Amino acid sequence: MPRSKARAMPFKSKLLTSFRCLQGDTVTSAGFGRTLQVGEDQVVLESPDAFPVGQRLALEFLLDDNQLADARGHVTHIKKGVGLYRVNVELEKLPVKTRRLLARQAAG
Repeated sequence: MPRSKARAMPFKSKLLTSFRCLQGDTVTSAGFGRTLQVGEDQVVLESPDAFPVGQRLALEFLLDDNQLADARGHVTHIKKGVGLYRVNVELEKLPVKTRRLLARQAAG
């Protein structure tokens, strides 16, 4: 069965993204980066900060319509780029609202 355009993922983006590093439910540090690619269960972030593999993150994506989409996940891979790190984050199950907002963002 073909996928609808509303569920077209992954998609390339340049979304401002806030992150909070979590240890349990305690925030240990916070900052901003840019999301370069969004998939159904993974995102690629560009960040000035290095993260250890396994680091849990709470993420907020600022979408084009000034809406916020929340997600949580953990770092699966990190690679040093030119001045910034590319960070792969495997997402936990996305809330329905977040899936809907990201699908609308992907559809343009």
